[in-house]
Amino acid sequence: MKTMADKLKWTAGLLVVFLLILATNLVDRQHFRRVKESVVTIYEDRLVAKDLVFELTLLVEEKRLAILRDDLAFFNGRSKMVNDSIGQFVEQFYGTRLTREEKGFLDSFASHMKELRVLEADWASKNKNAQEAKSVFLGRIDAMEKDLYALSKIQLAEGKRQLQKATKSVDAMDYLTQLEVIALVIIGLSIQIIVLYKPRNKEENT
Repeated sequence: MKTMADKLKWTAGLLVVFLLILATNLVDRQHFRRVKESVVTIYEDRLVAKDLVFELTLLVEEKRLAILRDDLAFFNGRSKMVNDSIGQFVEQFYGTRLTREEKGFLDSFASHMKELRVLEADWASKNKNAQEAKSVFLGRIDAMEKDLYALSKIQLAEGKRQLQKATKSVDAMDYLTQLEVIALVIIGLSIQIIVLYKPRNKEENT
């Protein structure tokens, strides 16, 4: 029959193993959460934003072609639809997790867009300042495209940063898993030694 001392040894050993597993599990969960957050951020705040930049670039370029071709039909018709689409995409963009630099360029783009809508009215009406308005119009288009180019580069840089963050967390989980296995082996062997070890009785005095 097991003595009370043996039971205490087993209990202590099992408690140590339990605490080790609990601790490593909590750490693993923290790293897993970081990986999940990075992956979600890469998709929701980077890939989606990259797609928005692409769509905005197409719409802005459509405006450039219309002004270069003196396409009054565009400004009297499709222009409103394009402006509404740009407004919706910008609103979606503001809904993503923006960095300070990113917000600055997006604010700049939105500001230039407001100015552009005023200039469009001058161009469409063909008033005496139409040529001057056209020149300023193209200048705003250039500024907006520069903003979009900067936003595109930010998506690449931030996506890379999030990927590196996720990779570090995965590496940390892998390292901790290896340590956990080694620790469990050592603890298991230690428990066996403690439980099986029986000190020799002192020789009785003759």
